[in-house]
Amino acid sequence: MVTPSSEATIRSAINSLRTEQSKIERAVEALEGLLGSGPSAKPQAATIPKARQWSAAARKAASQRSKAMWAKRAAPKKTKRKMSAAARKALSEKLKAVWAAKRQKAA
Repeated sequence: MVTPSSEATIRSAINSLRTEQSKIERAVEALEGLLGSGPSAKPQAATIPKARQWSAAARKAASQRSKAMWAKRAAPKKTKRKMSAAARKALSEKLKAVWAAKRQKAA
């Protein structure tokens, strides 16, 4: 429970804090105005630096280097060797014989 005397003290403290708060807000606004930032300041246009221009010769040289690099990277790869049908059949027969021998040995 709040007693009447403590209530008056609390209200007095609240009022003094509100007064301090308004003083601080005015001081902050004044300082922001000096810096040119904050809600009262006008937005400044951003300056974008110009990109450096390449000469035609430099662009051509860079293009040639790039094309040479990609030509080297995209070089055709060796093709995979293919087994002839006869060789594939011979290998199949040989493996069938190996597996049949293993099955006979296990049984």
